[in-house]
Amino acid sequence: MPIALLLLASLARAGLAHWRRRRERLATARALAELNEHLLRDLGLDRSDIDSVAGATAGRGDWTRVVTTPSLPRRRAVACR
Repeated sequence: MPIALLLLASLARAGLAHWRRRRERLATARALAELNEHLLRDLGLDRSDIDSVAGATAGRGDWTRVVTTPSLPRRRAVACR
């Protein structure tokens, strides 16, 4: 196969992948934007986080948020007799 054809095929695959990621990012951002403030807060998000979260879920790779999970209360060890 000629090099030019391989290069064109590679470029087409990269363009298609970029287009799919962009569609996924926009769909996620649209879905999050439809949520009310209470639901966003329940998810640990603010309106200003929507673009960041949508980009990260679509594989943009630049996480700008710190994701934390609440720790569970520790239990005391009980000696068995």
